[in-house]
Amino acid sequence: MAWTSKYAARFTEPVVDQIVAIIARDIQAALAWVATVSPTLPAAAFKPFIEYDLALLPIEQFPALLVVPDQEGFDAESDLTRHQNIRLLVSLAVTNQDRSLCARLCQRYVRAVDAILNSAWELTPQDFYSTALALPSPPYATGAKSPGLTGGSLMRVFVEAHGYDEMRRTAQGVFAMAATLAVIVELEET
Repeated sequence: MAWTSKYAARFTEPVVDQIVAIIARDIQAALAWVATVSPTLPAAAFKPFIEYDLALLPIEQFPALLVVPDQEGFDAESDLTRHQNIRLLVSLAVTNQDRSLCARLCQRYVRAVDAILNSAWELTPQDFYSTALALPSPPYATGAKSPGLTGGSLMRVFVEAHGYDEMRRTAQGVFAMAATLAVIVELEET
């Protein structure tokens, strides 16, 4: 008898792709919103992410975004489905010649990414099922589109925490700072 899988669950990969696609689509609007509600920095200081990464690598261009799975837990009582709690790390990095402005920029980018994720879940959850969102190149192939989650599988998206790294100097002599948003995604897949 040929082997067959009991489940068709896709786990973390399409979740990562959808989140990258949603952030890539909405980052410019979210940064413009942050600039208006916190006008102490000029709007020109906020640029969309130039580099998107799916693996922890040295950053070559700033601002940068990294989305990686951290942990995936399963519900032992769920025997007909794969009930998953996925913890993703959504990290960003920014640079500036002024260390105080670098710290402020980092906080504003965190605010923008947090707003994107919470707004997508609360206002437009259908975005997580869309197969029409553009994925940034690189790391995706030119023209690649989001895979979309399996219909009805998304149960929750929750930004659990923000963590800030210490500031460093780059080889070019500017200040760089990174922050990470811990994001919980709850799925029920068959």
